Amino acid sequence: MGLWTLEERRNHADLIEVFKIAHGFSTVSLSKMFQLDPSERTRGHSLKLIKCWRNNNVRKYCFSHRVISKWNMLDGDTVTAKTVNVSKVNWKKNIQRGWVYSWTDICSTLRL
Repeated sequence: MGLWTLEERRNHADLIEVFKIAHGFSTVSLSKMFQLDPSERTRGHSLKLIKCWRNNNVRKYCFSHRVISKWNMLDGDTVTAKTVNVSKVNWKKNIQRGWVYSWTDICSTLRL
């Protein structure tokens, strides 16, 4: 049927929320939730996020920690889109072209 799994829908919703935060469509400030990568050597897009490592497991499952690797894997067109809908369309095109794998493949690769 081509339906997404529950995990894929959750990850997609998380990425939409990060998109809204990064582009100012949310009341949450980007600087309060995430830290942008200041280096200019980033591959992919200019909105790469830095993952701050913690010694405890409390933060491991928080929204702001679990979405960073997934966000950094997105392509530049999806991340720098003007609207949420354009970002969704770009994401779906990348899935159809095979440029983006399923979330289960990505999560197993990243060991999430």
